[in-house]
Amino acid sequence: MVPPSAILWRYDPVFLSSRYSREHHERTFSELAGQLRGRVDRVACSFITEYGRRVKPDLRLYEQESSDPIPEVA
Repeated sequence: MVPPSAILWRYDPVFLSSRYSREHHERTFSELAGQLRGRVDRVACSFITEYGRRVKPDLRLYEQESSDPIPEVA
């Protein structure tokens, strides 16, 4: 078996919308962390940014297909 210190789990992408609120992320992260307690020592959280040619169009497509607008971040 691999020791917990050798594993890094990821929680991403983090973005806020009406469907994925701060409370949603707090609840989901807490549930996952609880399930992984004792098995994994490290986590990486990534917040979505609109860099590059691919991310912004993907976000706009998500908004269109889900009717879940993502607020612009200044």
